Amino acid sequence: VQDAEAEMDKVLADMEAGLVRLSKCVIKAPFSGRIVERNLGEHQFAPVGKEIIKIIDDENLEIAFLVPSHWVTWLKPGYKFLYKVNETNKSYPAKVVQRGAQVDAVSRSIIMIGRTLVRHKELIPGMSGMVIIKASKRD
Repeated sequence: VQDAEAEMDKVLADMEAGLVRLSKCVIKAPFSGRIVERNLGEHQFAPVGKEIIKIIDDENLEIAFLVPSHWVTWLKPGYKFLYKVNETNKSYPAKVVQRGAQVDAVSRSIIMIGRTLVRHKELIPGMSGMVIIKASKRD
């Protein structure tokens, strides 16, 4: 009986150790998103420093666009515009959320970052389009 109890304790300890090791095999992303690239398959060993998967944040898509540098006097964060996406052939209301840190001296342009006012599931990273800024709003 003592041998059976000792064997049972050993099996339970081995099982507990296995569960601890298994719990360390779970990787949780710091945000919800989509997996765009897998660099390792199931049951493959992950070397230290190797990128395992690439995840994109599809909740907070940015619209990056260039404008003439003299527009910085009136085009500021909060300014609303339309973003027409080539892939969907639709326009989406958006706003400027950030202005670039410096003007490109050669092109005399500055980057602006915008976001749509609401999330649209059909929009995904990498889509292209055109920013529409009404001339009357610039005055």
